[in-house]
Amino acid sequence: MMILARINGTPVFGFAEAVAQGDGSVNRKGMVALRPPDAMVLQSIIERQEPLVYSGPVWVNDAWRPESFPITATLVRGARELPASISIAQCGESTPALLSAGDAAA
Repeated sequence: MMILARINGTPVFGFAEAVAQGDGSVNRKGMVALRPPDAMVLQSIIERQEPLVYSGPVWVNDAWRPESFPITATLVRGARELPASISIAQCGESTPALLSAGDAAA
């Protein structure tokens, strides 16, 4: 099964992963790439400060899970470059720890 990632419905190439925080909670972060026309659409959404939602695969506990969550996004490479890159991070509350104790120590 293949799960395609999207940000506000715009297709992106990449995924998020669960990252253990010092307080035991887990946040989702990642880097995605996208075609220049799609990057320009997302750049416009970012500039208008509209809420962003990531929907797609998340690597958690050595397995892929389809998830959706609000994000903040930063354009890393320009929208006119091929491919553009966007750094994403879950915004708002972190989720309770989903990683096992061994994963959190890694």
